[in-house]
Amino acid sequence: MYLNYSQGFLPPQISELYRGVKIPALKPALYNNIELGGWFQLQKNLSVEFGIYQLDGKNEIITVRLEDGSRENKNAGKTQHRGIEYGVNYTPISDLTLRVSGTNATHQFIDYIENNNDYSGNEMGQAPKWIANTELSYKPAAVPGLRAAIEWQHVNKYFMDNANSTTYKGFDLFNLRLGYTFKNFEIWSNTMNLSNQLYATVARRTQYGDSYNIGERRTIYVGIGYNFSKSKNN
Repeated sequence: MYLNYSQGFLPPQISELYRGVKIPALKPALYNNIELGGWFQLQKNLSVEFGIYQLDGKNEIITVRLEDGSRENKNAGKTQHRGIEYGVNYTPISDLTLRVSGTNATHQFIDYIENNNDYSGNEMGQAPKWIANTELSYKPAAVPGLRAAIEWQHVNKYFMDNANSTTYKGFDLFNLRLGYTFKNFEIWSNTMNLSNQLYATVARRTQYGDSYNIGERRTIYVGIGYNFSKSKNN
């Protein structure tokens, strides 16, 4: 177990200052952070780690859409980020391993006015409350070198704008990974977005309408490799 309290500031980055024609006058972002966490080995085949935190920010740097359609970085007044991050590893039998990781959090404006609109108390746009990644992997002892894994990626619904006027439903993706190693050779295949879902990596609402960064549809990667280091060792 551990308990940590820290203070710090984040100066504007070069990419934030010199993006486009307009150069904003940005203040350093100031943060107070308190975190409680720990790691436990509950059984030989089960381990858990977690971290609970609250991050209070002042002058946090965010990207704002201007009236002419361009984007500019500005300082938000006060923000608060509060949540828990966790990871679980479980091996029910020697051939199977289950890994679960995720974060549940809220990201909120405490004091923020943008273009004469008061967003104090609103949730920050593009900030889902739950993000998770889970993988079940299989390495059969009866077939040395063979491996297979199915992965689930989850992004919960979130507000598309700081006004909290509309939400994006989020998405669930499944990825399949297969591989086989024989002596120095390895062959593998990864199928991403197995269900061929149509989804957006980022969804925004502005005065010009809704915009979506479309994610990749089903994609299959196949590869073959040879490990020369094993030959040298042999």
